[in-house]
Order: sequence, then structure tokens, then C-alpha cells
Amino acid sequence: MVNHLLEEHRQLLKLADELLALAGQPQMPDIDRLARIRWQLARQFGNHIAAEDTTIRRPIGIGIGIGIGSTANDIIRTYDSGLMDLRHVLADHNARWPIAAIRSDWAGYGNALRTTIAILRKRMAWEEKVAYPLAAQHAARAMRHAHAQGPGGSMPAED
Repeated sequence: MVNHLLEEHRQLLKLADELLALAGQPQMPDIDRLARIRWQLARQFGNHIAAEDTTIRRPIGIGIGIGIGSTANDIIRTYDSGLMDLRHVLADHNARWPIAAIRSDWAGYGNALRTTIAILRKRMAWEEKVAYPLAAQHAARAMRHAHAQGPGGSMPAED
């Protein structure tokens, strides 16, 4: 269920590592390449968040709705607030570091990028440890619940 999200995490981290490798150079490299990777990372992150909504957030929400797991409410609140925080960190980073600012303070950009990527990695690790397993559990329970309800939402008839 979450394998595609795990693969997206790997792809996002690969792009992040490419940025970090560029930022680790003493002199600013090809700015077009840097801009292209930044754009790819931002685009893929947006797509990933949409996929998580469908694969992670909705199953947990459905599980809560059918009374599965009291800790799920706390986890979904943590998921939502953490996602909002991460979005702010990424937006602030991009606003603070347009191409002109990167050109004028290459070392500062590298430091800020390392901090931002560390926050992204920490969030992904939490998702993989806490949110993804919970979503898989809730999706499986919700499917069993729906199957037990039978067509039309009522319990299946006994033979």
C-alpha cells in the first residue's frame, strides 16, 4: 500500500542529495542545473503530498470514523501539524534563497540547504516509522469492516 510512497521518498532524497552535492562545492556550479533540481524537488514534493493524502491521511481518517484506534487522532494531528511546519520551512527556504541570493551568498545557501534537508529527512523518517504503518493498518481494518457490512452498508445475510 505504501511502497510507492517509500519509492517517492527515495526519489525526493536523491534530488536532495544532488542539491547537497552541488551546495558542497566551494564555488557555485551551473546555476541552471541547480535551478532545475530545485524545481524538480518542489514539483515532486507537491505530487508526493497529494499521494500521501490519498494513501495515508484518508485511510487513517476512515479508521477514526469507524472507531479504530484512539491514538490515531493524535497521530493524524501530528501528521497534519508536521506537514504544515514542513511546508512553511520549504516555502521560507525558497523565498529566502532565490537565485540572486544564492549567487550573492553561496556558502550561506549551502548551510541553509543542509538545515532544510535535515528537517525533510527527519519528517520522512517519522512518516515511515509512524504514519505509514498506521495507515496500512487502518486501511486493512477498514476493508474488513466494509466487507463485514456487505453491499449497501448492512451486515451480510446469513446463509
